[in-house]
Amino acid sequence: MLVRILFLFQTTLALNYQLTTVVETKSKFCFFETFENGTTVTFQVQVLSRGEINFFVYNPEQTKIMLMLSTKKRFIESIQVVRKADYMVCLDNSGGLIGSDKKVLLQYSATSETDYEDPQTVDTDHEFSETVSVIYQAIQKIRRNVLRSRQAQGMTKSSENRDNELLLNNNSLVTNVSITAVIVSLIWGYAQVAVIKSMFPKNPRKTMI
Repeated sequence: MLVRILFLFQTTLALNYQLTTVVETKSKFCFFETFENGTTVTFQVQVLSRGEINFFVYNPEQTKIMLMLSTKKRFIESIQVVRKADYMVCLDNSGGLIGSDKKVLLQYSATSETDYEDPQTVDTDHEFSETVSVIYQAIQKIRRNVLRSRQAQGMTKSSENRDNELLLNNNSLVTNVSITAVIVSLIWGYAQVAVIKSMFPKNPRKTMI
């Protein structure tokens, strides 16, 4: 029974995934993931660059969309898995304008509340069963806290990644504007010098004669 409880805790810690990818304009980024029966899969998607991305989760036969969302910022949604199979997950940038590649952070975790039985339902020594039951409840509480902590960390990290991406974009924009301003200033200064020089004769001695 202790092995069962420790396995529960270990499994809870393992089912967590994260990836960052760039979805090019007029294209999709899709992959397959195996989800177990009876699990709740929570998806968190955040667009780190400017623009909007479409997100889809298809059933194993790819005949039905289980989850479809469109976002400019971030969302968190969950689906219930009713059978073990390979599910297709897609990030769609088909509707984006030319040159509007999207950098996207995708996080997803799978949790299950039905795969494990309470030790109290097992016919064992009463005192031992009570002890194990206390341990089991403590593990369940830790499990819930770990999941909440992961969600909070994921949201915080997503916000940091988005802020960093916006900072880099703004820095690039400021650099480009500064370079353009310098070039315009040089051209304007050269034009002013040329105008002033044109106001004076090239050979003042001949003009005086």
